[in-house]
Amino acid sequence: SPRVSAGSILKEIEVQQGILVERSRNIYSFSHLTFQEFLTARYIIDNQKTSELIDNFIFEERWREVFLLMAGLVSGRHGADEMLLALESKVKDFKKGKTLQNLICWVSEAEHKINLKGIKPSAKRATAIAYAFREFRDYLPSKKESLTYHRSRSLARKLDYNPDKAIDNTFFLNQNRNRVLARMSYFGGNSSSIPSHSNTPHQSIEGIINSWLNLTEMELDFSEDELDDINKYLYAVDLMLDCKFSATRISSDLWEGIELRLLTLPD
Repeated sequence: SPRVSAGSILKEIEVQQGILVERSRNIYSFSHLTFQEFLTARYIIDNQKTSELIDNFIFEERWREVFLLMAGLVSGRHGADEMLLALESKVKDFKKGKTLQNLICWVSEAEHKINLKGIKPSAKRATAIAYAFREFRDYLPSKKESLTYHRSRSLARKLDYNPDKAIDNTFFLNQNRNRVLARMSYFGGNSSSIPSHSNTPHQSIEGIINSWLNLTEMELDFSEDELDDINKYLYAVDLMLDCKFSATRISSDLWEGIELRLLTLPD
């Protein structure tokens, strides 16, 4: 009816449907954040603002659900291809810091020494980061290295590999030489470097593996800001993976290429 005011309609929606809530006088918001996130994602797609969203909010975790919803909502023949490429481009631009570049360079070298048959190169690289931050977290300046470890381990899992098989602490806790040899096989280590006696010291085993991976040569004295950059980078890579999983349509060849380039430096 023309006599019904907009305010009355809002009040009825608030009381009967519960979709809107009056937060303060004449100020309404959605009762559940999901409504807002969905409509935001829909608006960004309809108004072709994907690039703007990526440029401004790729590292903002509170925008994560909007990204995932957009990946599922985008339509067309190529689906989320353009969005994934734009995400990859932003991640590449972020890798210009010296510390992050040094880490990725070390990861690329360590990848070839990790003897995990049938495992994707990108999963090996994620496993290498997880191993490095697990082994040296006692020497790093804050609890942020723990976040780095868990994020890189999560990446390896999402890339179809359980990194705990390679970096499970129980391998070190058991000092039996056969266990040590099995542990070393994951990292392509030379069995001749393992002492023949059965009770090999824990520190010696770690030292052999770290030396094999050249882990001792990588500078891990990261500042708080450098750890922030590493965690932002890993978060963005993780977001890209989850967008891929949320997408209803992507080109398999395009994603294969993106996955091969994950956790590497630009050519």
